[in-house]
Amino acid sequence: MRKFFIIPAFFVSSLIGSAQPSPDYTSIKLEAKEDYTADVDKAALQAARLLLSTPGNDRDVSRLAAAQFLIRWMSGTPTYTFTLDERAGKFAKDDLLIVYMAAMVKYSLEHPADSKMEKVVQLNAVKGLLDYCRQFEVKMTGELKRLNAANEKGELEKYLGK
Repeated sequence: MRKFFIIPAFFVSSLIGSAQPSPDYTSIKLEAKEDYTADVDKAALQAARLLLSTPGNDRDVSRLAAAQFLIRWMSGTPTYTFTLDERAGKFAKDDLLIVYMAAMVKYSLEHPADSKMEKVVQLNAVKGLLDYCRQFEVKMTGELKRLNAANEKGELEKYLGK
């Protein structure tokens, strides 16, 4: 009986020990080109992943800090360029805009060879947004519903005109 408790306790402690703590996003300086290091890019990826893996919540301080940092990073990074066109405003309203932005960052940082291809980044960001909506059961309306239907038919790229 004792072995039964030791094995699960060891397993749980190894999972907890391997989790990466979130950086203190407010302390990351982003004032000059030299501030945008590989470590700062890793923090941006971590912020994007946090935003994509947690439901929207105005009271979640770590989520708000990650969102603020991500916006600062996107605005100043000399390596990556992000375009939010008027179409994004039609389907990524309110809280979903930061999710869409996080999906853009995540895709760009995980696929640096594709990061200069604006249409590829936007297509994959839409897919990331739709995955988020399904995962957290976000009610889809209007353009978001049409994007989801096109995605389900395998016609998202065509629908977006990409």
